[in-house]
Amino acid sequence: MLPSSQLFSFVMISFVMISFVMISFVMISFVMISFVMISFVMISFVMISFVMISFVMISFIMISFDIISFVMISFAMFSFEFVIDCSLCIRSSELS
Repeated sequence: MLPSSQLFSFVMISFVMISFVMISFVMISFVMISFVMISFVMISFVMISFVMISFVMISFIMISFDIISFVMISFAMFSFEFVIDCSLCIRSSELS
């Protein structure tokens, strides 16, 4: 049987060791949780930026297609009017 002073010191040392172990576990878990949160935030930022870049690229492609289609439609209308005008000129010259 240990004397009371040695028993008290043993209990205190074991309590301090257990508290150090618990604090280290808490710190490790906090660090792991913060690392997971930081990586999740970084992954979400990367995904959001990728989605935004793809939306911008899609909108640029759609705008360029709209411009090309507008130019082609206007060219087709102009050529159609030119053909109608030429046919009217030919008919008027035939009538006269």
